[in-house]
Amino acid sequence: MKTFLLFIACLILPAISQGQGYINFEKYKSGYWIDSVKKSIWQVGKPQKQVFDSAMSAPNVIITDILFPVPANDTSIFYLWHLRDKRLPFHVFSLDFYYQMDGDSSDFGTIEMSSDTGKSWINIMTQDTIYNFKWWFNGKPVLNGSSNGWKHFYVDMTGWSSFLPDSTTADTLLFRFTYITDSDTTPHDGWMLDNISLYDWYEGIDELNGSSQMNLYPNPVSGELHIDLKHAGQNQRIRIFDCFGKLLYDEPDFDGRPVSVQSFSNGIYTIEFSDSNGVYTRKFMVQH
Repeated sequence: MKTFLLFIACLILPAISQGQGYINFEKYKSGYWIDSVKKSIWQVGKPQKQVFDSAMSAPNVIITDILFPVPANDTSIFYLWHLRDKRLPFHVFSLDFYYQMDGDSSDFGTIEMSSDTGKSWINIMTQDTIYNFKWWFNGKPVLNGSSNGWKHFYVDMTGWSSFLPDSTTADTLLFRFTYITDSDTTPHDGWMLDNISLYDWYEGIDELNGSSQMNLYPNPVSGELHIDLKHAGQNQRIRIFDCFGKLLYDEPDFDGRPVSVQSFSNGIYTIEFSDSNGVYTRKFMVQH
């Protein structure tokens, strides 16, 4: 069964100093489309295959066919469509998702990025050193063969704007995901992705103001996060949010003590400090 889905919508979720696009294929059904011209086998739904039988966030994923093994000699593509918030300058800060792969060593996936509406493409997997991309947590992933369970993909693309000036002004950024199989007819499930996040780093006044009022260290952090405040007022409060905006920590009577993040998963978090003088936000990374 072949399915054509075309969802084109803004992925930017407004924030003081950072925006993000998030797709878990349940709540947000926008920002991606599957290439029907090439008769792509990518589908969105509940996985019901021999190896791929459950989502990271149930029930849906994007997968190379919900029910059937991937065919031999196949090339299938889907795109992410990431729109710029024109009120502020930006560049893509990171691409973050979870994935599983099931194939032989010659079956592989590629991820490409374009800032000129598809006229030219950067291969994130093979041109990462050219554009100074950084791989966090588990290092650079290998998108071929079998992953034996869920893996975390996280790439920091902050550096690419210094090589491609149009990346900071482009109206739209495209991400192209391609899965390619060889001539082997042994049944395999292919590639499955869930919980895709794109983060934009805004270089705005509020973030600079927050930086001048609050210093965080160490960053990245694995144990205790120290918060150095300057000119703090009364009624101090600290709140910490995960990358999806979920409140994880709330201390309404903050007294300056370090905050333990040992129970936090690896990832990027937002800390919000408020007092009688205002509200300030900063980003920090947990890396165990």
